Amino acid sequence: TFHAPVGTRDMTPEDLAENVDVIMKRLISKLARGKMNIQSVYVKTTMGKAVRLL
Repeated sequence: TFHAPVGTRDMTPEDLAENVDVIMKRLISKLARGKMNIQSVYVKTTMGKAVRLL
C-alpha cells in the first residue's frame, strides 16, 4: 500500500491530473516490474469517496 498527497481541493482538475501522472511515472520507474507491480490506483479527498483510476 502506498499513500501520497497529490494536491488540494482548490486545484484545477488539470493540475491534479498532472500531479497524479508525475507520481505514477516516478513510482513505475522505481518498481522492479514497473506497472506490473501496481494492482490499483485510487484518488480521494480527505472526507470523500475514493475513485478508482487503475
